[in-house]
Amino acid sequence: MQPGGYYSEWLANNLDYISNYRTFLLARTSNIVEFLRHDTYLTGNILLVEGGHNIRIVYSCMGINILLMWWAFIIAISMQLKSKVAHLILGTLCLIALNVIRLSLLSVSHDDFSFNYLVLDHHTLYNLAVYGLIIVMMKRVVDRRIIMS
Repeated sequence: MQPGGYYSEWLANNLDYISNYRTFLLARTSNIVEFLRHDTYLTGNILLVEGGHNIRIVYSCMGINILLMWWAFIIAISMQLKSKVAHLILGTLCLIALNVIRLSLLSVSHDDFSFNYLVLDHHTLYNLAVYGLIIVMMKRVVDRRIIMS
């Protein structure tokens, strides 16, 4: 999708889901932050927040790898199509909502996320929380399959 190498303008114009997803995350975050009475301005991949932290979303902030892990699990496990679709949709919405909540909290926080010499990396904390949630959801799916069989 980036010019150079094997760049395809058609792919960049028609299949660039990354930019669309980034804009979606930033727009939803902006909605929540504005609800919390902060003025925001969205420009490219940056959300400017008056009285808070500005957010620049890069690929690692988007949680696409987390979503793909959930999708791969649901696609790979044997279950009825209706249940599979429901798990895909509900799990995806849950993971996206958690990411938007994280981004919203980061943008309105007045803290620098440090305690003495320990700086808390929100990516690591978010990944731990979300992967923990995914493991719980996976266990629940597997347990339901065992009970139903």
